[in-house]
Amino acid sequence: MSVSVLSPGAQDPPFTYVEEDASGAVSQRGYLVDLWKIVAEELQLRYTLLPPPRGGYGALLENGTWSGIIGQLDAKRADVGLGWFTYREDRAAVVDFADLVPVFTGDLQFLVRRGARTTPRLSSEMFDSLLRPLHSSVWLVLLLSLLVLAAVLSTTVVLNRRRAESDETCREFGLGSSALAAFMAVTGQGWAVTPDSLAARIATMSAWMMSILVSTTYTANLISHLTVGEPEMPITSLAEFRASSDWTLAVEFGVGAMGDWAKSSDPNLYHLYQRAVTGDRYLAMGGNEDNIRRAAGPKTLMYYNREIAFSVIGRETCELLPLEPDADHRGVRNYLVLRKGIRPLKKAMDRVLQRLMQAGTLDHLKRRWFGVADQQCSDDVTFRPLTLADLLAVLVITPLAAAASCLLLAAECAARRLRAGLGGGDRLPGPRGARQRASSEPSVGSTGPIVIGRLSKKQGEAFVVMSHFS
Repeated sequence: MSVSVLSPGAQDPPFTYVEEDASGAVSQRGYLVDLWKIVAEELQLRYTLLPPPRGGYGALLENGTWSGIIGQLDAKRADVGLGWFTYREDRAAVVDFADLVPVFTGDLQFLVRRGARTTPRLSSEMFDSLLRPLHSSVWLVLLLSLLVLAAVLSTTVVLNRRRAESDETCREFGLGSSALAAFMAVTGQGWAVTPDSLAARIATMSAWMMSILVSTTYTANLISHLTVGEPEMPITSLAEFRASSDWTLAVEFGVGAMGDWAKSSDPNLYHLYQRAVTGDRYLAMGGNEDNIRRAAGPKTLMYYNREIAFSVIGRETCELLPLEPDADHRGVRNYLVLRKGIRPLKKAMDRVLQRLMQAGTLDHLKRRWFGVADQQCSDDVTFRPLTLADLLAVLVITPLAAAASCLLLAAECAARRLRAGLGGGDRLPGPRGARQRASSEPSVGSTGPIVIGRLSKKQGEAFVVMSHFS
């Protein structure tokens, strides 16, 4: 049986390499070339390697046609596509997948070269550096502990009134004041008044002990987080990439995801498709080493497989970080493809690939051409000086607190004027003014000393009295 075979491009390392000797003769080698030779020998196939088409593996364009190898197979201009094709429903509608055994497991992902931001951003995200030293569950437990401690402190003081606590202490440790006192303890601030009862002092010592544990742990973790070197990303989303005018998109034209970008309602994904079609700040990756090195440079968003990049440019790949670190791209399976209508060849290829997998031949070929990728990237722990971006959240706390205080002061002044207007101009605002006014008016028919005025002093109160007899 004779078949025609298409490879995705002149260079698609480590899957295919194209070399030309001094006489002009062209030869191909690589992982898929070796694999196909074994399959062809097992099935006793005669084959012809056709020149690679434009468009790479093939994507569904906006006009409904297919580019690349998928387009050639759909038009029946070739029989087998030699590449690592991710299974997609739109592709399966026009070609057959040899889907019993994957030839490669992995997927394309957005990669950027690590590097610090040139300027800090003023956003709510910058406060993450202040919260990150402790887990969210720890912050929740700490908040609940402060509330419980405030309730216990206020209750013990009130229940010991006149027996062990003075009226001044009871006024100082209301529920709201106790919550503020518990917060002050955690932040290492002292109290103006301390309770005298044993129960309240136990609660007080618990607050101070908690403050020591929390402050030391938080400080140590914060210093480690800010000074121990961690991978930094200059951009963290496709939206930032779209807004950056000096960034380049590097992707091989014809990848399957490009069809999704063309139909996507997400403006960030559609922007990627427009970049690839128009060529605006776009690097077409042909799979050769020079293109991959350029794509791995600064200010370039690279859509590629990290393991494959490592097999081509080595440890330089360790500088590339995924734009979506939580997404798992390791379990995506990729297969060889065939044109529709040659079902017997598909079944025969599936059987051969299954035997090669069971015999360990596939793993041997992968180790030969791919080597070990991720295990060769080790993150060395380094220390770095603090930058403005690290401390920006700390530096803005003071002006934000000052602004909040001014707003609260304005609100308090407005409320005081409102109460004064409602109660009359000569009336002192608040309950203290009411008490003072009431104490200055003698009752008719009363005897004995009458308090007609009261002056507040720092160490006590002086009373002005006069004798009044009926």
